[in-house]
Amino acid sequence: MVTQQEIEKQLDRLVEVIRNAAAFRSLWKQKGALEQNYWKLVLSNFFDMAILNWCKVFGADGEETHWKKIVHDHTSFRTALQQRAGISKSKWETYWKEMTEFRSTQISHCKQPPNLTNYPVLDIAIETSCYYYEWLVRELKSLGYADYDNNLQDYYSRFLGQTTKVAEVICDSTKHIIVEDS
Repeated sequence: MVTQQEIEKQLDRLVEVIRNAAAFRSLWKQKGALEQNYWKLVLSNFFDMAILNWCKVFGADGEETHWKKIVHDHTSFRTALQQRAGISKSKWETYWKEMTEFRSTQISHCKQPPNLTNYPVLDIAIETSCYYYEWLVRELKSLGYADYDNNLQDYYSRFLGQTTKVAEVICDSTKHIIVEDS
């Protein structure tokens, strides 16, 4: 039987996907103003962490943190997950491969050249994270733990709004800093 603590750790991983995706998107809106390498690095790190955390949950089946370690009915879960994300089984397989290959080649092992031009899109990662989060909260509630907000999509929207305002201010307040290439 899965424990409350195991489910809570999984919830935390999913929240990290959402936070990093929102922070990335908020800075991406400012990409024209991101002249300093510092902001480019921060932008890249948010993107990488969103993918890395998503892959901890949805990546390799053998991972201790994989969703299959908690969900028992894999077929029903996968079907509902794909429906929520609005994708077919083949689209899921393509997306999964894109995300796990990016993690492996660009984040973990850097096996491909750094001039990569095809980056994963985070929309499906956000939708699947929200679906699994809601599933986990329902599981916790069925175990008698009722103090969990089950709407990660609302949290994402609120956090994106907040980080967008922050990104606007920080980019505006640092645009005057000129850094010579080193």
